[in-house]
Amino acid sequence: MNNKRIFVVVIFIFLYQIAYSQIKEPSIHLGIGKGLQITSADSTVHFKLGVRMQQHVSYYKSNSTLSEDELAYNLRRVRLKLSGWIKDPSIQYYLQLALEPKAFKTSQDLTGQQEGFAGKIILDGIIKWKFHSNFTLIAGQTKLPGNREWIISSQHLQFVDRSILNDQFSIDRDVGL
Repeated sequence: MNNKRIFVVVIFIFLYQIAYSQIKEPSIHLGIGKGLQITSADSTVHFKLGVRMQQHVSYYKSNSTLSEDELAYNLRRVRLKLSGWIKDPSIQYYLQLALEPKAFKTSQDLTGQQEGFAGKIILDGIIKWKFHSNFTLIAGQTKLPGNREWIISSQHLQFVDRSILNDQFSIDRDVGL
């Protein structure tokens, strides 16, 4: 519940800054594959909101007359992406949240034991500073380079899941500078 409050406050602050940056109207664009993009009239604030869903539907037809046909629907991935800049385009932020039901499950839900794990809702949260045309300083939590299959977004994969070996040997995401 606390994460939802923080998320609502952050969204409200960004939208407030965009709406009241000047008397002029902000630039608003909405497009498939581009998301919702809002830029203030004086170009000091840019906000981009994107949503991505990966659904999984399976149907099994039984040959015997005793058992029933099965239809299953599952939300595999639901991602909310927030990005943009405030004051200076060389200092950018990026936040990616996991909103599928699996992300909200705690380890207690998965194992039946109390371990104090609160789920994996925040996937990426970084601030980038491009201080030179060839150099960028990144701070926060994001995917680590080194595993090509992991760096490629799931929306660009040919199959629904990654290989089993990728799950075992991946270093996933980490916090750093």
